[in-house]
Amino acid sequence: MAESLVSALFGAIFEKLTDDALKKFARSQNIHSELDDLQSTLKDIEALLNDASRKEINDESVRLWLNKLQHLAYDIDDILDDVATEGMHRELTQESREFTSKVRNLIPTCCTKLSLTQRLSHKLDNITVKFQRLEKQKSDLGLVIGKDEKKRSNNRGNETSSPEARVVGRKGEKENLINKLLGGESSEENFNILPIVGMGGVGKTTLARFLYNEPRPRTNNKAPEDLGHEYFDKLLSGSFFQYAPNDNSFYVMHDLMNDLATFVAGDMFLRFEQQTETTVVEKTLAKYRHMSFVREEYVSYQKLEAFESARSLRTLLAVPFGEEQYWNSFYLSNKFLVNLIPQLPLLRVLSLRRFHIREVPELIGNLKHLRYLNLSQTKIEELPENIGSLYNLQTLILFGCERLTKLPKSFVELRQLRHFDIRDTPLLKKLPVGIGELRSLRTLTKIIIGGGENGFAITKLKGLSNLRGEISIEGLHNVQSATHAREANSSLRRLTKLGLNWGNGSGGGTLEKEVFNELKPHADMLNELEVESYKGIEFPSWVGDPCFQKLEVEVIGSEFIGTSDGAAFSSLEKLSFENMLGWEEWSTNSEVLEVVFPCLGELWIYDCPKLRQVSLKALPSLRSLDMHGCGNGALRSLVCVGSSITNLNISHISELTDEAWRGALTYLGAVEEVEIWDCNDIRYLWESEAHASMVLVNIKKLEVGGCENLLSLGEKEDDEDSNLLLSSLRALTIWECKSMERCILNSNSIERLWINACESLTRVSFIGQKLKSLRIIKCKKLIMENTINTSMPMLEVVFIADGTDLKSQLIQLFSNSIHLTSISIFNCPSIESFPEIQLPNLTSLTIRGCKTLKSFPDLQLMNLTLLTNLHIVDCQSIDVASYPGGNWPPNLVSLEIGGLKKPISEWGSQNFPTSLVHLTLCNEPHVINFSQLSHLLPSSLERLAICGFDKLESLSVGLQHLTSLRHLQIWNCPKLKDLPETLLSSLLELRIDECPILTRRYHKRGSRYWPLVSHIPYTDFEYFADKVVD
Repeated sequence: MAESLVSALFGAIFEKLTDDALKKFARSQNIHSELDDLQSTLKDIEALLNDASRKEINDESVRLWLNKLQHLAYDIDDILDDVATEGMHRELTQESREFTSKVRNLIPTCCTKLSLTQRLSHKLDNITVKFQRLEKQKSDLGLVIGKDEKKRSNNRGNETSSPEARVVGRKGEKENLINKLLGGESSEENFNILPIVGMGGVGKTTLARFLYNEPRPRTNNKAPEDLGHEYFDKLLSGSFFQYAPNDNSFYVMHDLMNDLATFVAGDMFLRFEQQTETTVVEKTLAKYRHMSFVREEYVSYQKLEAFESARSLRTLLAVPFGEEQYWNSFYLSNKFLVNLIPQLPLLRVLSLRRFHIREVPELIGNLKHLRYLNLSQTKIEELPENIGSLYNLQTLILFGCERLTKLPKSFVELRQLRHFDIRDTPLLKKLPVGIGELRSLRTLTKIIIGGGENGFAITKLKGLSNLRGEISIEGLHNVQSATHAREANSSLRRLTKLGLNWGNGSGGGTLEKEVFNELKPHADMLNELEVESYKGIEFPSWVGDPCFQKLEVEVIGSEFIGTSDGAAFSSLEKLSFENMLGWEEWSTNSEVLEVVFPCLGELWIYDCPKLRQVSLKALPSLRSLDMHGCGNGALRSLVCVGSSITNLNISHISELTDEAWRGALTYLGAVEEVEIWDCNDIRYLWESEAHASMVLVNIKKLEVGGCENLLSLGEKEDDEDSNLLLSSLRALTIWECKSMERCILNSNSIERLWINACESLTRVSFIGQKLKSLRIIKCKKLIMENTINTSMPMLEVVFIADGTDLKSQLIQLFSNSIHLTSISIFNCPSIESFPEIQLPNLTSLTIRGCKTLKSFPDLQLMNLTLLTNLHIVDCQSIDVASYPGGNWPPNLVSLEIGGLKKPISEWGSQNFPTSLVHLTLCNEPHVINFSQLSHLLPSSLERLAICGFDKLESLSVGLQHLTSLRHLQIWNCPKLKDLPETLLSSLLELRIDECPILTRRYHKRGSRYWPLVSHIPYTDFEYFADKVVD
């Protein structure tokens, strides 16, 4: 199997050695003879590979010989890449003399101190000698040239008998004809036969011979991406790859296939995982060419420091470990970028996706072999100017870089760039003018049309004829002529998704429609069209194409339905209208159109305040209706024709009175989830719960918020013995309904009840037999002990906060809920004591800001064997430390404590359990040096947070025994001057907030103290750094 890899490498090397540009440049640098010698030696060795492939299985010596050969092949490939890169650099500096000095400054110093001959000639000689030694070992290994190789070496290709004459002045014609025959990009325009016609004697035969003798491969008429897709599909169909179980956009390998691939890769590849022993790896890193490491939440410099010896590395990938969520954050030491990456000069692939990287170092420009760079979803704001020296770069991914604001001017030097992904970069408002000269681009996900001389003109798109996939064109209001848009249309033929955005500068008129019409993509390819800020009078006729499955329309007039026979938008599944301030009527009633939107499943209408009249035919597939800022007539009309709606979300519906809402309610028999926000004309949702139960037979979730005049759910109270109840309702949420006085619900199916910021609420009544989650916040008039008088045997979570009148008796009621896992009580001044509780399943208990709470049953805490999180803060009447020895829950993991009756500095030994790893100490006014508290800190701590220590000056003493500490957070310690330097080397996270002296010392990269923290993957001084004056 090693023979197959070597053969593939040899093929790539021979291709480079026969490249005209490389040979021409090598001749100019006087290294062509060394390359010729090398090529001759490689051919001698290549003839032995077939015999080696048969013997490597049983002969360890042959296997080692092939391994050495593979390493040497990599080395020569790197050198040839050096030559080709230098040639590209020279070519670019000759093409743009005015930028010569600037571009030369982008090239690493090592490339300009010595001539290419001096730098590479001895390397070529040494490698040629090593190849020759391997070739001489053939006798010892018993390797022979097979019959097939002998036959092939004696047979010469057929060619004309006349000697090849020197051809002058036909280079351009030759390249043009070769591109048509070979098709550098796969296309329907490629040719099998090309006639050369003309008068006798003009050189037709000479030109044909000139083409025939062209040494480049004749069989590859497809782009590498297309070949790659084909190969991948074959591997997928052969089960080498398989679809991921829960997501078909990802792929996995069967364990057996993974083992096979790992075996074939041999010692060329290393998967650096969490359990990899660094000491073992350090000894062998030099031989690896491809490496991946696990993208953990915190990647320390110490873990990757050994990579410095992997100077032959070509691939370095940060890969996920298990399934990742979009909210996950990942942090990488800045020292990794500044110190380690420059030590890997041969890198071709580098992926640092999703790391919290804020700055790309200038040294990135030294990676002149780089082909693939993935910095997607990082925090970078810009790229360094010397990014233009990455002449070999083919793929640059900046997707999701939400802080990216600009691209460097040198970007236009990336002539080899084929894929450039800048989706979801909202702050990037300008593209370099010369990006239209990057003719190899196949992927350019966002195009920003600029105004003036320095803006990117839409006409420049005509040079990007290979674009395909997804493109969003922004700034179309800067297009001055439809003719200009027509010139760009040829680059849109292969698109599957097209976004068109006119921007806020759009003024309407006929020009917009003309531009829109000229940007028609190829209908057979396009799957999705997005239109934003279009102010034309109507859409071009091609927009109503029946093959569309998704259409998003924003800021247009009311006329967009076509007049074709049959069904309009027969495949459309999603439709959105936004910000149509003048739209008053929507009608699809037509004698020509039989069906409109037969497949429409989701409809959004936002900010169309004048829309009141809607005349539509039935929408049989509509499941989700979302309306914001419209008239109540439009709502009623849409629910009338959408009888199958299951999700309804409405907000700011004008004149939605009780009568109007109840009229719409009668059509909601299929609805399962209802959200009503900011509808201030509603006073009651229904006449009675019994009446509502006859209509809302399937409702599971009801959420009401910001309805200022809502008084109650039902206008009339039902008889508690009534059988007509909302028996399907599972979750009820009421948010900021400031006039609401009562919340009465007789349904016995409620599992979640959340009420927040209802200032007038005095009464809550419900049946709690199935209730699992209760949350009541900012209901100051609600006296809960007079309200909640029901048992809640299934209760799991309680959250009561901010002024709600909570008495100790009610907590006693909670204590009977044996399933209770979490209790949170915030800022409830009326609670004075905490009764003894018997909650065997409690895992989290939070009491904060309860200033009159005096009694706390410390002895009972030990019985809470499942309690892992405990927070007791700002309860000035509690004296936790008075209990002898500190009787803490035996499995406590996280503790936040402070602001109690006795200052932390006066506590005795607390006998914290060894399971405690997270500790937060708050609001201590007397401690000056942290050594005063060292007796409280268990050595098991991994995370320590210090907050509100007004007089604290030093942390240098008192933390030395915390050898497991990895996370240190300090905020609101205005006099603190130093950090525990002995522990900094092991930290993964350091957050400093509102500590002006510390911030001044540590946050600047060039400061004296910066080296002490630069290795930490996550450091945060940002919040207060802007306020610090040096």
